[in-house]
Amino acid sequence: RILAGDAVSCLLVCQLLTLLDVLHNPAYWNNVEADSFAQQALTLPSTLPTLVTRDCEVTIAWIIAALKNKSYTYAAIDSDASSIKCAFFTWIDYCSVRVLYCLLVSVVFTKLPVDGWELVRQMWITLLMLPTFRLIYSQNNR
Repeated sequence: RILAGDAVSCLLVCQLLTLLDVLHNPAYWNNVEADSFAQQALTLPSTLPTLVTRDCEVTIAWIIAALKNKSYTYAAIDSDASSIKCAFFTWIDYCSVRVLYCLLVSVVFTKLPVDGWELVRQMWITLLMLPTFRLIYSQNNR
């Protein structure tokens, strides 16, 4: 169950990032002024490929980091302290995996510079969401 919860939490992180991308776009606010707020907010087809790609990368990186830290064992959620400690070390390894993956893709495949701001946003929102989920999960499953 915790693996499924991690996957859903990663999806929520990516949806929040996509929402922030849309709200940061000036064209969105021009449409809001033209009374098309509901239509624009409900249909986001141009951001779907970004959402899917981002979700895959974030989820796979988190699961790799969690497996390395044995975060799917009962000992990882045994107490609040162990839950927070395990989530923090998983987040550190998640950040390392994300940075290495972005550098690898940049050097080997795209030959484009890494978008550091996007990486920092992903790491920051992941730090807020996933350890919080882990703590709530551990408190409810003891």
